[in-house]
Amino acid sequence: MYFQTNLKSLILSTCMLIFFASCSKDELEIDSQQTAITVKLKGAQDNLQNLLIDIQDVQLLIGTDALDTSNWMSLNAINKGVYNVSQLNHDNELLLVDAMIIPSGQVYKIKLVLGDENAIVLNNQTQLLESDAEELSSSNVVSKNLESNKNYEFTLEFESDNSIIMDTDDHINFVPQMNTLMRHTKL
Repeated sequence: MYFQTNLKSLILSTCMLIFFASCSKDELEIDSQQTAITVKLKGAQDNLQNLLIDIQDVQLLIGTDALDTSNWMSLNAINKGVYNVSQLNHDNELLLVDAMIIPSGQVYKIKLVLGDENAIVLNNQTQLLESDAEELSSSNVVSKNLESNKNYEFTLEFESDNSIIMDTDDHINFVPQMNTLMRHTKL
């Protein structure tokens, strides 16, 4: 009886170990023509406080022609909505894309797509920011070949001070500006 109980425990433990080991291995395997991409957003060290941006998506310009704008690929941002970019710093980055599997190949630009609910808080008053639709899609040139079986992490560093332009009539224009930092590791 003792032998049967130990044998059952051993077989059950072995099955569970094989099951868990195979699950974690499957999660890491990607096709040899694919790569993983992660995108984070943080604010640059700026003087401007309380800049609210309406995040709708993150996109990559991919393909064989940098001038073909029909090749924008949505990365389906996981954290959409209005965020105070002034509160996003090294300790508090916003995860927009988490290890999304995409085809390997040439990436020309990365774009942060913003909605219409961008605002700034001045003297305890929230003021919506005006911008034309083209300016709300702030893109940066990346021009990088994403190699297969690697994990690329892009950090979009939003420059609040350079994104707000005050004219002589105290009218505020919003022209989003950002830098893109990139690093990669093997999977």
